[in-house]
Amino acid sequence: MKKIPQQIVGNVGQCIYCGKKDTKLSNEHIIPLGLNGFLLLKRASCAACASITSDFEREVLRKSLLESRIGLDLPTRNKTKRPKNIKLTVQKNGAERIIQLDPKENFSAMSFIEYLPPAYLEGRKVEKGISVYASRIVQVSGPSIEDLKKKYDFDSLSISTVWGANYFPRLLAKIAYGCAVAEFGLENIEKNYVLPYIMGEKFDGISEWVGTAKDKIITEKGFHTVRGGVNEKMDIIIRIKLFDLWDVPEYLVVVGKINKNAPKLQENQDPKKITPPL
Repeated sequence: MKKIPQQIVGNVGQCIYCGKKDTKLSNEHIIPLGLNGFLLLKRASCAACASITSDFEREVLRKSLLESRIGLDLPTRNKTKRPKNIKLTVQKNGAERIIQLDPKENFSAMSFIEYLPPAYLEGRKVEKGISVYASRIVQVSGPSIEDLKKKYDFDSLSISTVWGANYFPRLLAKIAYGCAVAEFGLENIEKNYVLPYIMGEKFDGISEWVGTAKDKIITEKGFHTVRGGVNEKMDIIIRIKLFDLWDVPEYLVVVGKINKNAPKLQENQDPKKITPPL
C-alpha cells in the first residue's frame, strides 16, 4: 500500500507528555507510522516519553496487527525483520494443519476488539480495568477465502489475535490526546484525564475515559479518520475510526477539559459547534 504523505498539524515546542522544553524533542505521529499514520506534531515528545509510548505501540503493531500490516504492506522501520509469508491454520475433515501462503497471496484479516462506551459518558460504574465484550473480524487483503479453499484444499481456517489488555486502550488514548493537542492547542487543555494512563502511571479505571461508540457516524473512506468536539461540560471528546475502508468499530476517548477561554471556543461560542458533532 502506498504510504500516505505526512501532514504537519502542529509545531508544539515542548513534550506534550511531561512538559519539558529544554531537551531534544522528536516529532510525534498521532497515529503510529506503522499504521500509515500521517498526522504529525513537530517537536512534541522527549526521548524518555517517546520510549514509553513506543513500548505499547510496538505491542499493538508487532503482535495484534502484525499480519494485517504485512498483508497491507504498511510502513515499518525494520523491513528486514518483517516476515515475508503469512501462515494460516486450516482444518480439513477435523484435522488441523499449517499452510504457508505464496507472498503474492497476501491474505490477512484484521480483528478489532470492542469495549463498552466510556463509563464517564454513560454515568456507569467504573470497572477495575477494561472489559472486552465483542470482536469484529474483517478481511483486508488477499484472495477470497473460497479461492484459498480451492487451492489449498481445506474446509475452514482459524484466525487468532493477541490483544494485551493494557496496550490498545493506551494507544487509543494517545491518538486522541495527540488529536486534542492538534485541534485545540496544548495550552488549552485545562484538565487531562488520559495522560496518566498513556504514561503507564495508572491502568485501572481507563474504561472511564476510553471505549467503543454505540453508533457509527464516520462515512469517510480514506484510511483513518479522527474527529474532535467539545460537549456542554467542556469535555474534549475524540472519535477514532482506524482503517475506515472497512466495517470496523469507532472508538470514543474523553481526553480532558478545554479551557473556557480557548480562542477556538470563543470563536464558536457554542462548544458543540467547534468541530463536526460526536
